Amino acid sequence: MSFTIESGIILLLMLAIVVSNVLILLVLFRTEMLSSVNSYFLTSLTVADLSIGVFIAPFSLIASIVDGWPFGEQFCHVEAYFSAIFWIASVYSLTWLSIDHYIGIRKPERYESLMTRMRCVCWVAFIWVAAFSFCCPPLFGVARARYYPAARMCIIDWRLQKAYFITSGLLIIVPPLLALAVSNLYMFTPSYDEKKAYFAQGAEASVRPERYFSNFVVGVVFVVAWLPCDPFKSNVP
Repeated sequence: MSFTIESGIILLLMLAIVVSNVLILLVLFRTEMLSSVNSYFLTSLTVADLSIGVFIAPFSLIASIVDGWPFGEQFCHVEAYFSAIFWIASVYSLTWLSIDHYIGIRKPERYESLMTRMRCVCWVAFIWVAAFSFCCPPLFGVARARYYPAARMCIIDWRLQKAYFITSGLLIIVPPLLALAVSNLYMFTPSYDEKKAYFAQGAEASVRPERYFSNFVVGVVFVVAWLPCDPFKSNVP
């Protein structure tokens, strides 16, 4: 048992996740700085990311200190599924945040009628219900989780239910990727430049286009960072 450099990095990342997302929530609910961003989808994304920092990262930190998983198989199983739930919720929240920006720039005159409060609340509810639903079948089935030392966390052992995980993986990953691609690649078209020039004439015009680009950068970084790779190789024992 020792506090290594790896443990220090995990601790710093955990603190960064918690502090940054708490600050976002404070800014979101106590100031008007993020008034041009859809607060419902941003809150959903922030809560999902904060949950990873609060409920997942601490156990990875302890696992790195003791160089193993000391919490038992059952808790490993639960931790792996909650990790998957938070990841799915983050992906869909980011997707709808991108769609919201896309509508705000592409069809600003219809934005208020398309993105009503009730619709946003319903979509956020759908995001979290879908996240839990995708994880329910394997949670109560034969699929188990295993500790992955390289990541210092438990992951779902997809090899026991390959058909289910391939199907659900396509349903979880492909639609958000397509939505992110369509909504974000629009900013590289001539039509986007025309819309941006039109927005620049107003007092608050340029706010959404600039944050639209920031959302594109965040989306790319998020997708690249969370793409499945090593933990899902079938030859891992």
